[in-house]
Amino acid sequence: MRLDSRLLPALFGAIVVIVACSDSTRPRLQSPLVGQWELTTHFDTFSFETGAPSPPDCVYADMYCTHFRTTTDGAYLAGVIELQDATSSTDTVTKTVLASGMVQTRFCDQVDYNYTTAVGCLHVSDLATVSYAGQITGPPDSTATQALDVVIGEPGNVFGGNITMRSHDATYAGDSIYGKLYWGQSGGRSPPTYRGTFVLRRVK
Repeated sequence: MRLDSRLLPALFGAIVVIVACSDSTRPRLQSPLVGQWELTTHFDTFSFETGAPSPPDCVYADMYCTHFRTTTDGAYLAGVIELQDATSSTDTVTKTVLASGMVQTRFCDQVDYNYTTAVGCLHVSDLATVSYAGQITGPPDSTATQALDVVIGEPGNVFGGNITMRSHDATYAGDSIYGKLYWGQSGGRSPPTYRGTFVLRRVK
């Protein structure tokens, strides 16, 4: 039986509609990072800035001096972070996941900015529960080391400042995400910052 050539346009249109519907209903490829993760941190350095010169750290007459202190007593950051897909891609695994959660923090709230003494952190805040939000970007590939960029922090104030945890070379290893971290106030030249390492361990 020969197909009537007059039916070809209608048949072609039906095929296009079927294919389009099939694409739109294709299951979304969820990022393997999606889930609940427990955040733990370890701090080894506190840095802050004063005027210069400020010997012995900065013996020359520059405008600013960044000091690094190994005393981080009292600083604390931990909690449970929820990771969710940021897009609804149907053909590739998304490279961005949104992060949110309630964490407990103790951050330095009194610094010795006297360039002749520059002791460091003089006092940390009381333990507080704070809402953190942000995102993790990069290929969610457990074979790619130092491929993730993590930015999670407090909501910004009216001047755009907040306290944020950043890691620009984090690694995803199946049941954990880990790397170096910088945890400090955003904005300004060299705000008070804690440095160390973090681990996100999957709990769900």
